[in-house]
Amino acid sequence: MTPSDYPPEALRTDSVGLSRFTVTISPDGAVTSCSIRESSGSDVLDRKTCELVILRARFRPATNAVGKPTVGSWSSSVRWQIPKVPAKPPAAGFSVFSALIGTDGAATDCQFEQLEGAAIQGGVKVGPSPNCNFMPIQSPYLDAQGRPVAKRVRYTRRIEVFDVPAQQAKDVSQAN
Repeated sequence: MTPSDYPPEALRTDSVGLSRFTVTISPDGAVTSCSIRESSGSDVLDRKTCELVILRARFRPATNAVGKPTVGSWSSSVRWQIPKVPAKPPAAGFSVFSALIGTDGAATDCQFEQLEGAAIQGGVKVGPSPNCNFMPIQSPYLDAQGRPVAKRVRYTRRIEVFDVPAQQAKDVSQAN
């Protein structure tokens, strides 16, 4: 977790606390679920804890007595403290992530299609992603007759950073 991960709503309400969580890990090392064992006292911080752990955590799979990968679990905690220093300004970057939303509304076949600049962080690579749990979709798409249909959903995120002319920068600094 980094200072830039702090939920804006939690900053506005000065929310702090310790979120204790447990994740379930599939035989391929992906996080399949996250639950809060002990709340920080803030639903926003608890939700963000699981969201980020599901999105970022990667594990070596647990193995059974004969060495075959099996389901496992891991527990830890995140201490949420309001950052004392402002987060760094965003760096330029671009990412494209997609998932197949099935007729049951579940996200599968998740993949990073493109990563550029600052989007290449934390070992994320172009290609399949074992983690679809952070997709905010909970119901299927419907056709014109109201029947569930599968759709591929693509999320695109671009951060652009531009130089400004010296006079414009001077005008802005004088206004503050």
